[in-house]
Amino acid sequence: GSSAQRSLSDFNQFKAMVVSGAKGLSINISQVIACVGQQNVEGKRIPFGFVENSYLQGLTTVEFYFHVMGGRESLIDTAVKTAETGYIQRRLIKAMKSVMVKYDGTARNQIEQLIQFTYGEDGLAGENVEFQSIISLKPSNHLF
Repeated sequence: GSSAQRSLSDFNQFKAMVVSGAKGLSINISQVIACVGQQNVEGKRIPFGFVENSYLQGLTTVEFYFHVMGGRESLIDTAVKTAETGYIQRRLIKAMKSVMVKYDGTARNQIEQLIQFTYGEDGLAGENVEFQSIISLKPSNHLF
């Protein structure tokens, strides 16, 4: 993964997303430009399941078949985890719907019982933690 990443220019947008941590991993870069690699199902290697072509070169029919086998398992895992996470979030929202941050910075429920001394455990207001300036390019009336 790292050798494929080093082969790309610093101005490559795909590399920029991976290096910044915004999206993707270095393994994704190697799958696109080097080779997709060994495919696994249920944590075990598929016999003859090594995909030696990259996405850029294109997969053979057999390689595509093995790649889909691993991809289906990943898709099912993602769907199950999403459902579990959504259920937990729904329960948390229901349980904490009466909790409010009061003017003194404490978190309290509807009958004023203290839940937390300092909101967010650090007392920092989210809107003041980090400032980002947005550069706006205003075209002239002629260009607009």
